[in-house]
Amino acid sequence: MLYRLTQPGTPATEIRVTARAGDAALRIDMADRTYMLLDPPGKRMTMVAPDEETALELPYQIDAAGPFRLDERMRFTKRAGETVAGVRCTVWDVALNKARGSVCVSEDGVLLRSSATDGAGRRTLIEAVSVSYAPAPPGEFDPPPGYDRMVATPNGPVRQP
Repeated sequence: MLYRLTQPGTPATEIRVTARAGDAALRIDMADRTYMLLDPPGKRMTMVAPDEETALELPYQIDAAGPFRLDERMRFTKRAGETVAGVRCTVWDVALNKARGSVCVSEDGVLLRSSATDGAGRRTLIEAVSVSYAPAPPGEFDPPPGYDRMVATPNGPVRQP
């Protein structure tokens, strides 16, 4: 899926998100060529920097998927149906603590739009520009072979053998 991300004070950017069929793994490609590999079942999170040929394993954070993650702590109120990037979805109002927003989720669970306002009144919008159900290429959810592998520690990154 290709998404457009709009946040206060920054130009809109595009983010590509690839989900692995059958589990919760995500690959999130940023505009600067870096990408994040998220493996919630394995509790692993890796930032890959192709320009430096490094893969940095970070402490797993449940909220690392940001706007792509909905969970049971949120309150949902169903609204109307819409179409985003050519795909029908249901709009839901969402609330969590002081944060408010809405999401549009397809019948098969794909997040097509998320609009949220945080407790300070800052609004973030992420919306699908294009949707593809094509299978991911082999290796899409693994750091490339030959990259320096590092692990983040409190004292800085440590190279793995």
